[in-house]
Amino acid sequence: MDGTREKVQRFNSKYKGSTVWDCPILGCSINFDYDMLTFCCSSTQYDVRPVVQLGDGSGFSKEAYISAYMDVFEKNQEGTGACCGCKYLTKGRFRPVDYDELRINHVILNHFRGCNSKCVYCGQTETRTEIGYPVLEILRRLVREKLIIPGGEYRFWGRRTVYAS
Repeated sequence: MDGTREKVQRFNSKYKGSTVWDCPILGCSINFDYDMLTFCCSSTQYDVRPVVQLGDGSGFSKEAYISAYMDVFEKNQEGTGACCGCKYLTKGRFRPVDYDELRINHVILNHFRGCNSKCVYCGQTETRTEIGYPVLEILRRLVREKLIIPGGEYRFWGRRTVYAS
């Protein structure tokens, strides 16, 4: 944990007082997709959604989340981040990261893939309803580490017409 805290201090020192590319979603949201964890699900903003992959779920922790956040933030400043072009990524005053106070308040369970409707506007061509990593274990760990706050916003994506798993 000390290594991550030191990285956060260096990160905050580097951007203190700067105008930066930032997003209100980045750093306070997590999306549990069927084969990966991501920061957000901006599929309504893009033809192909930008995936900021956080890993496959194994051993995922608060340190992993914060490290991934800082990596994505850095790439967004360079103009090479997956968020570049998103309408939510705007210039603003740098908000320092507080290791102890950082909280995810928007959790998306988005692991439903497969539908009986076959809507013409939907690009979903595969059927996947089983998730490949331990979502409940990760959620419990992140609550214990005080990264996810009870009472935040929890969304379950998918349609009522999802195939049975």
